[in-house]
Amino acid sequence: MTPSRLTVRIALAPAILSIAVLFVAEAKSAVLALDAVLVAFLLYDLVSLPRLGDLVVERSVAHVVSVRRFHPVTLTITNRLARALVVEVEDDRPAESEVRELPKRLTLAARSRTALGYELKLDERGEAALATAFVRVTSNLGLWERILRVPCESRVRVYPDLRALAEYRLLARRNLVSLLGIQRVQRPGGDTEFERLREYQPDDDFRHLAWKATAKRDRLITKTFQQTQNQSVVFLLDCGRMMRDSGAGPSHLDHALQSSLMLSQIALSHSDAVGMLVFSDQLDGYLPPRTGNEQLNRLIHLAHDKFPRVVTSNYEAAFQFLQRRLRKRSLLILATHVVDDASLGAIEKHLRPMRGRHLPLVVFLRDPALEGVAHGEAADDEALYRKAAAAEILLWRRRSIDQVRASGVLCLDVPSADLDAKLINEYLRIKAAHLL
Repeated sequence: MTPSRLTVRIALAPAILSIAVLFVAEAKSAVLALDAVLVAFLLYDLVSLPRLGDLVVERSVAHVVSVRRFHPVTLTITNRLARALVVEVEDDRPAESEVRELPKRLTLAARSRTALGYELKLDERGEAALATAFVRVTSNLGLWERILRVPCESRVRVYPDLRALAEYRLLARRNLVSLLGIQRVQRPGGDTEFERLREYQPDDDFRHLAWKATAKRDRLITKTFQQTQNQSVVFLLDCGRMMRDSGAGPSHLDHALQSSLMLSQIALSHSDAVGMLVFSDQLDGYLPPRTGNEQLNRLIHLAHDKFPRVVTSNYEAAFQFLQRRLRKRSLLILATHVVDDASLGAIEKHLRPMRGRHLPLVVFLRDPALEGVAHGEAADDEALYRKAAAAEILLWRRRSIDQVRASGVLCLDVPSADLDAKLINEYLRIKAAHLL
């Protein structure tokens, strides 16, 4: 509760007249009378200042929103007083967020309900709590101001970018997935997995011509084959310290999670079973492989509130857990970021025994900041040493990945921003080559 700007401007009058008391003693009575009138008006107006119970705020927001996307929010304010109010409204929000169209100044009619809308963007996954709304109110004469913290608790689950999944479904229906960098495989299924007959196209294999159907319809008819179904794909979501930073923008973990959900959607559409293991220095969550559209929702719910932790990832515990749990041969996809021999050695050591039973695929995420230093210009000696150190790390990284690949483990070496298309293309290649 503070005096308003109007009160400060009015108080300047007796303050200026007080200077006259130094020169004219008779002015003291006039100044005291003016002060008394001002105090009387302040006390009278103070009573009219709205209290917390005079306003009620209700918030309407979706329970589930996508990270880094603007979503509409509506605040409904009820004025219980018998007079109109001019208020300024601001809403509670987490530190990692952005709003449009707030704060907003509006007039509330007497005993009325008024709705105002704005847009909110949350930049972190997980659960966000919006506890209060802030309403700046003024007294009847405008001499006093108060900021009311009106409770209106809302809890929002911030999921990975679900709109990206919807955009993929839309492009898939229109056969435009190539716009996302996803390549078409010439022969997506095995020759014995017949799907249907259709008219021959110029790029079809002539060995798949259906001669009886061709003779019957008097035009070339070919056989199409579907991908092998009912296979298992399990994602290993690394939440260790090396998945924290990828320069400006989302972390390595955010990229890995988004790509895992994109590929899960595709695998589930191909009737494959999809599961996920979340781990750091311990096992943080596990969802066994299942089929069906509902499985994608389970995956999102499992991983939406998982964040990188300042711990060293325990690859041994993760791989041993899967060895005990997975009976069926599965495609194991691990997306990680390594910068030392210890982490790389642990990955290679525990993947090697799993090659016979499962098909491991390791996705090594690149560090764009490190590559920028290695390929940038060196303006002075310090920058030159930094450039040389970055180039040495990149050289070590390339040799280490080649070593893992030579041991028989499938590897991808990709920037985090290009992970979606690269990972999906590798999955389609594995399915087409019947490696699983």
